[in-house]
Amino acid sequence: SSGINAEWPLRPGTKWSTNSITDEIAESIGVGVYLIGVRKALERMLHNLQIALGHILQTNPTYANKNSDEILEGERKLKVQLLKTCVGAIPRIIPEGMQKVNLVELISKLTIHMDKDLSWTAVETLKNMIRELPRWRLNVVGGYLTWMQNVPHNYPVVMDRALVHLAS
Repeated sequence: SSGINAEWPLRPGTKWSTNSITDEIAESIGVGVYLIGVRKALERMLHNLQIALGHILQTNPTYANKNSDEILEGERKLKVQLLKTCVGAIPRIIPEGMQKVNLVELISKLTIHMDKDLSWTAVETLKNMIRELPRWRLNVVGGYLTWMQNVPHNYPVVMDRALVHLAS
């Protein structure tokens, strides 16, 4: 049957689940043949959008005295929205072919992106990964702390905010 399996965490009218969509769940709801393609597409989109937008961070001196609305307009704004959607899909869908350390580093960097919504989505994604992916917990926490060590120390407000977000 192509109906939703009783183990599937979503039900109409309930909050969206952050549980990963496994091969078994995808098969049980009739979308198993598409899952690998979706995972590969998510990896490519994250990679390409990170190249296009990943440098627009609060620690980038180029953007230090600019309003995020000035920086993120037009096509950039649309790309940021797509990046936010891709990041928000994790951990429900884990990008195919992307190593844990690279995924955690990418999302960690986005926690200090100029776009506040994208920054918030990245923080929530890290928290969801910690909560929903027990095998990833040490990788996520360790990767985030390693990334934080590389944030320039002349940005203590950014570092404080990043720690508070993850701990909340």
